[in-house]
Amino acid sequence: MDLLSGGIDPQSMFVSAVQQSQQMEQLANTALSQGMDLYQNKKYTEAAEAFRRSVALSPTSPHAQTSADYMASAYIKTGRIDKAAEAYKTSMRLDPTSDAPVVKLANLYFAEGRHQEALMQYEKAVRLNPSANNYFSLGQTHLAMGQYHQAESAFSRVQRMEPGSPNGSYGLGQAYNKLERYDDAVLQFKAAIEKDDSFFSAHAE
Repeated sequence: MDLLSGGIDPQSMFVSAVQQSQQMEQLANTALSQGMDLYQNKKYTEAAEAFRRSVALSPTSPHAQTSADYMASAYIKTGRIDKAAEAYKTSMRLDPTSDAPVVKLANLYFAEGRHQEALMQYEKAVRLNPSANNYFSLGQTHLAMGQYHQAESAFSRVQRMEPGSPNGSYGLGQAYNKLERYDDAVLQFKAAIEKDDSFFSAHAE
């Protein structure tokens, strides 16, 4: 049926759709606020459900990614790691251009010793944002997996990107140590300490 000849005003339909969207966003914001209160009161199971509801009510809301991130944190507090991982994946779908939820998921996997899964996410993070921090995390994951030459490559890039930071030198020192290039490792650890004499990890190495 033709909308105009049928007496239906397209503008009214548009206004109604906008109003409905605004109402859903308000409900989503209310759920987010409730989740925050529950989280602060350490009621993590209930908080996670409130954050989940907030995302479901208005996934296009500017606060949806915040809800998803807090949902992941709440699940981590309750030990539901796979649920937390799914929440970070939801956050990634809400903003495919951001590396932040990708890094958080990678950090979660790394902390759980799931290094292959962590590696995949850090590689994705580097593609989205080739920052020194992301390359450093990628290098640490290569180290954990015994991939020392790949780690050396990642830390060399960190060193080139941030020559004044101790991180690149420290990472290279770790990689060279694993490769049994001990003199090179000592030089890199010394370089890290020269850049930051409070860099206790380099002192320990």
